[in-house]
Amino acid sequence: MKKAASFLILFIVPIICFSQKDIFDTLAIKQNWPEFAIGSVIEKNLESKYIQETYDIYIYLPPSYYHTDKTYPLLVLTDAFHAFGIAENCSNLMLSSGEIPEIIIVGIGFKEYNTIEFVRKRMRDLAYAGTERYKQYSQVESFYRFVSDELMPMIEEEYRIDESNKTFNGFSAGANFGIYLLIKHPDLFKNYILGSPGFWWDNRSLLQMSQNSLPTWSPKNETRIYTFVGEFDMSNDWKNFKSILQKNGSDKLEVKYQLYKGASHTNVFPQAFPNALLYIYNNPKD
Repeated sequence: MKKAASFLILFIVPIICFSQKDIFDTLAIKQNWPEFAIGSVIEKNLESKYIQETYDIYIYLPPSYYHTDKTYPLLVLTDAFHAFGIAENCSNLMLSSGEIPEIIIVGIGFKEYNTIEFVRKRMRDLAYAGTERYKQYSQVESFYRFVSDELMPMIEEEYRIDESNKTFNGFSAGANFGIYLLIKHPDLFKNYILGSPGFWWDNRSLLQMSQNSLPTWSPKNETRIYTFVGEFDMSNDWKNFKSILQKNGSDKLEVKYQLYKGASHTNVFPQAFPNALLYIYNNPKD
């Protein structure tokens, strides 16, 4: 009889142990963990017919992408060589706590190791020029055509994006390009993250264009802008840009201005980018 009882105990206890959820299941339920934790990255090359350049395209797909058929908001960023890794890591980390929704991130970059040529190509693509002296260095409209007519159709065809929710991120010269898009091609993106614009280029011609256009600019749909600068950065020009935007009275435009105390031009982006994601994706308008 005792042997039979012992056998039953040995048989039942493993069943009970294996049927119970372990501590990680309990933590997942309590903390509302997402089912999948880490997104995936795809790298492509895309040759442009508008600019003599083959661009490196980095595509971050959110953790659930291959486990669902839903669409995702799209974030496109320039300067992928420094910005894409930060964006990927921030997205994975902030998703783990449910601070932002899953998004697809597309980074645009190119390979150039010579400093002068690197800067030349960045300004070629991103920096608007209004005067004859600087126009020879700028192909900003051609770069827009690359983004709108070559990159975006490829992304929309190959990946499931929410075409009503596209955001542009640009820092420094990239922010110059974002402001150019906002003024000249406002229908390409819905929202904008504009960090430390380089208004010094071409004797502040972009700031002048902003002065002429943005106070009366009216978006077709609700648009959010998160714009920031470091305290020890190009903050005076940014403050002028802030004043220009504040003159806009459109009820469809919502802007967050952020000056980061103690930050310089080279360290403000990693500080600001997570807050920009929160503002764009997890800050419902009242």
